[in-house]
Amino acid sequence: MKPISGVKIGAPSPESADRLLSIALPVLVVASIVCAILVDYLTTLGSYRSLSVIVIPFIFAGAVCWVASGRWLWIAVVAVLAVLLAVFSIPWAVALLAITLGSEGVAAASGILQRRLTVRVIEAVGRGSASAKPGPIDRLALFVLSVPAGTDARDVEMADRITRTRMPYREIVDTYVIALVPCLLLCVWMVLRFSFYIDVPGVPLAILALTLYFSCLALPWLSLRTLRVRAGGIRLYDGVIGTAVRFAIPLVIVLLIMLIVGNPNWELAGNMLMALAFTLVSVSLSSVLYYRYVEHQALDAVRGEWGSKHPVGMRDPLVQPKVHSLHDGVPGTPMRDRDSCLSDQKN
Repeated sequence: MKPISGVKIGAPSPESADRLLSIALPVLVVASIVCAILVDYLTTLGSYRSLSVIVIPFIFAGAVCWVASGRWLWIAVVAVLAVLLAVFSIPWAVALLAITLGSEGVAAASGILQRRLTVRVIEAVGRGSASAKPGPIDRLALFVLSVPAGTDARDVEMADRITRTRMPYREIVDTYVIALVPCLLLCVWMVLRFSFYIDVPGVPLAILALTLYFSCLALPWLSLRTLRVRAGGIRLYDGVIGTAVRFAIPLVIVLLIMLIVGNPNWELAGNMLMALAFTLVSVSLSSVLYYRYVEHQALDAVRGEWGSKHPVGMRDPLVQPKVHSLHDGVPGTPMRDRDSCLSDQKN
């Protein structure tokens, strides 16, 4: 398998750190959710302050990446700023860690999800398209990737080589579209909750914590775009964007109707704008860090796993297949070297 070439900036995380995060992140996510529920139930901090606990897994992952790659200057600067902010406001200190270390953690988590799920998603699409009664996972994959009924998606094409000379801003914009769906769901929930109509402590930090998860939901799909994965001639990443748009448009309409019929105030509008702004910032920072430190290792691992499971050579969708000079368009016609033909056979 040819390695994916790219502009390698910065030191990649060692394999030991990657293995640690592969095991620790799922455990920490589950533990943080349980902890948030227990803190809300056993203390008087309130639901939104308790919800902020779910940001810890990404802060931990970012710290591991920074230590593993030797970014000691950044560690020192962020640590000093966090301590200074904590003197005046602990939520502001946590927000700083969430934006810096948390964004790095989202990028690392996205790379882990790509290595774990990309090949499985492609296989589920092929398996589901060829089955008369696909299973629940296969049906979900066909739905999310918008694979039309009757399409044989077992024929997979994947880019053989990727070279980056600049930051792919168009891909980041597409990632906004995917992250916008859970952000709109959060806005709809805000309209239904009276607590967002008044000034409740802990709401901004809780929104910031949730937007990190929105980014982690959107970034892993970039592997399908960067590798230009096609199944049955269909670009799978376009299917993901199409599904996101089909969800986003009804949500926008529902949200507008709820705002017109309801009685919104400036506090609610501020919280909704905050959710949108935090989503854009989180996706932007996480995407830049993903392209800078994570992408080439993650996609090389995806191609390596696909090649080990499917040893037949893959076709690059940008490279046209070679056609024999004597090919007459008849299937199964034997071919031989052109020099072995008689002169009148060469014409």
